[in-house]
Amino acid sequence: MSRSPKYTTARLTAQRELELARQRAAREAARRAAAEAAARARLAKRTGEQRNALSSLERRLAALQATALQVNAQARAEKIRRRLHTIRARLKDAADLAAVDAVAGNISALAAQLDRYAEDIAANQAMGRHGAVLLPASGGVLTHCNAGWLAFVDWGTATAPIYAAHERGTFEAVTNARNAAVALGNSGNPDAVPALARALETDAEPIVRSHAAWALGRLGGARAQRVLKRQRARDGDSIVAEEINRALAEIG
Repeated sequence: MSRSPKYTTARLTAQRELELARQRAAREAARRAAAEAAARARLAKRTGEQRNALSSLERRLAALQATALQVNAQARAEKIRRRLHTIRARLKDAADLAAVDAVAGNISALAAQLDRYAEDIAANQAMGRHGAVLLPASGGVLTHCNAGWLAFVDWGTATAPIYAAHERGTFEAVTNARNAAVALGNSGNPDAVPALARALETDAEPIVRSHAAWALGRLGGARAQRVLKRQRARDGDSIVAEEINRALAEIG
């Protein structure tokens, strides 16, 4: 009896197994390629979302910096800006979803921080607006503390009505007190120079004039320098003159 048919069947089965193995390998390669493409798509989508979140935070930060009055608020905003820059670099280098998710956690934390800052500033400004309408049309305001803004992001609490009244253009009728001069010097706002100049040139109290000189030195600039030089030649009080000299030295 011939064995050729059995041999032929065995040879055909081996070819079939090889073909099936090739098909399985091709399907596995396709599956892996699809999975990798899906992973890349998820990574790109997640990275894009975080880029958009970063851009949104940068716009919010720019808006806060544009309206911030106090020097410390500007410094805090600059610190956040540097952190955003670092986070953007980390996002660019993120190679997988885990790395992007870690960056997303940093972005969420900064967003919450900006929320707190904005809420703090808004609350203080609202306090200032409400308090400013209670200030007398003439006379003065004497605060016992000018450090309120140190504990807050921007305007502070007790001094907020003074800033609001100054922005409203009625500062000269509100206060020329020593503590207000200190608060305005710490504000970093050059628009306070005319009010401080009036305090330096016209206030009867040497302690107010000396603090106005100090504040002008803190604010700096050509206008403040001219006022200080002019008053140095006029003011006969030695304490005020000493403070003027220190202020001019600080301006340079």
